[in-house]
Amino acid sequence: MVPEAETRAGLTLKPQTFPLTVTDRPVMDVAFVQFLASVSGKVSCLDTCGDLLVTLQSLSRQGEKRSLQLSGKVNAMTFTFDNVLPGKYKISIMHEDWCWKNKSLEVEVLEDEVSAVEFRQTGYMLRCSLSHAITLGPSRELVCRSCLKQTLHKLEAMMRILQAETTAGTVTPTAIGDSILNITGDLIHLASSDVRAPQPSELGAESPSRMVASQAYNLTSALMRILTRSRVLNEEHLTLAGEEIAFSRALANLSDVVQLIFLVDSNPFPFGYISNYTVSTKVASMAFQTRAGAQIPIERLASERAITVKVPNNSDWAARGHRSSANSVVVQPQASVGAVVTLDSSNPAAVLHLQLNYTLLDGRYLSEESEPYLAVYLHSEPRPNEHNCSASRRIRPESLQGADHRPYTFFISPGSRDPAGSYHLNLSSHFRWSALEVSVGLYTSLCQYFSEEDMVWRTEGLLPLEETSPRQAVCLTRHLTAFGASLFVPPSHVRFVFPEPTADVNYIVMLTCAVCLVTYMVMAAILHKLDQLDASRGRAIPFCGQRGRFKYEILVKTGWGRGS
Repeated sequence: MVPEAETRAGLTLKPQTFPLTVTDRPVMDVAFVQFLASVSGKVSCLDTCGDLLVTLQSLSRQGEKRSLQLSGKVNAMTFTFDNVLPGKYKISIMHEDWCWKNKSLEVEVLEDEVSAVEFRQTGYMLRCSLSHAITLGPSRELVCRSCLKQTLHKLEAMMRILQAETTAGTVTPTAIGDSILNITGDLIHLASSDVRAPQPSELGAESPSRMVASQAYNLTSALMRILTRSRVLNEEHLTLAGEEIAFSRALANLSDVVQLIFLVDSNPFPFGYISNYTVSTKVASMAFQTRAGAQIPIERLASERAITVKVPNNSDWAARGHRSSANSVVVQPQASVGAVVTLDSSNPAAVLHLQLNYTLLDGRYLSEESEPYLAVYLHSEPRPNEHNCSASRRIRPESLQGADHRPYTFFISPGSRDPAGSYHLNLSSHFRWSALEVSVGLYTSLCQYFSEEDMVWRTEGLLPLEETSPRQAVCLTRHLTAFGASLFVPPSHVRFVFPEPTADVNYIVMLTCAVCLVTYMVMAAILHKLDQLDASRGRAIPFCGQRGRFKYEILVKTGWGRGS
């Protein structure tokens, strides 16, 4: 008897029974040997076959694959694989430019040889060369709203057939999965666009596409579970991607757990918005399931075990060139300019990002700057400075060149700000020779998850992180579900405050005044000395006439007037 595990591994002994008769001597010629079969077939071509490649791949034993190169100038050739262990195999023929009735066939080797394999060419592929570039693709124009539900019902029927035909160990039908994924992605895109369009106004009328997007999203999850049934341990990851939706699935090595990651361009839940904060990013979700499809709940995680989720901004939103609102001002060398950022309204749960950027108006003297940077001080009160601020940044020219935006962005977390308050900035240039054109921009981020129980978007258990940029939202979550984020520029205005003008010092005037003052003081000293000499001489002049015993001093006073 051969154990079942060995049989699955390809161990089959021949003969299965060996009749013998024991009389008066030992029987020594009993032998059981491993059965090795041969798999053979033929290839029929419309013309000369040329060079062909036939492969034999085991479906029950991973990594077992054999190839056979055929070559000939005839329209029919044969091939044979010898020493083939029992089991299930997939035989494929490869020729890029030919069409085949069956490009691959599945066979099972049991106890006999396999010889009924045939590949028949049915035609040739036509490749067209155009002189101008064109784009071919399915139309996304919404013809009728009812068609969405009809397509959804057809997809559900396809999924039921796929579920019945896919079993463990069979080849994963990735081509069918890609087709279904493209259809579900288009359904989500069309339904999401239809919800944003004007809705029927008839009494009691309900948009049939309102729930189509979420149902198509759930079909994608069902598709993943069906395809997972055919995967085995240690097999490569399964990744399917369409134009609007993609998912990745990996089977853990240490346990029978499947990790699922979904990424959808269009919002599959285009309703239940939070205070008009619509989801502007792609919608991503991650989940853990058993191979049987049972959900493994991940919720109420501790803060230290929270999961970081990165959701890229929607490609359509980014293609329209949406960026943070920016206002600019010129800051002269070694000068300061104030800025007041006032928010008209915003969601108190959203994070405010203030982003500073600058360019050098004249970079010729940058190499001569000893320590060039722009100092920015932030405070909720007027006139912030180095000693009175809630946050500060020293923005150097090299900081603006890197991919990390945090050195020149202020992160104002929810709960620490007034939704309609003002923020004061002090922009101080430490450049000695170069003027700067400084721009002040702002945007908000709100991390959300979709609650399938309440059918609304919520924010509980999510915390935006400082790594959030206009290109992607980075959130910290304590549970797993469908995630999205709102990256918007809130209504606001920026007012720049320039310092009071001061009188400039004119060194030429100061020098002239100093020379005049010194000249005046020297002339005053000289005249004072001359006055003293005249006074002494006046007292020594004798009275007219002969020399007498007494001397007199005569003081004559005159006026400024005429005739004095």
